[in-house]
Amino acid sequence: MIHSLRQGFDVVDELSYNDMTKNKSRRTAAACLFELLVLKTKDYIQIQQDVPFADITITATDQLREAVSA
Repeated sequence: MIHSLRQGFDVVDELSYNDMTKNKSRRTAAACLFELLVLKTKDYIQIQQDVPFADITITATDQLREAVSA
């Protein structure tokens, strides 16, 4: 997951949870959300959701960039 996020951040500054999970099963989408929350608790990413049930915006932190390049 961390490497696929890093590849996405090479192209854009922000990623969309809805775009990441488009055409995926509910199980895969739930697993993706769980992994995002784990990465958030370790300060690899920042996540923002403006209102309940809205899209989640994901941005990289310097810690993610350092972890992937190491």
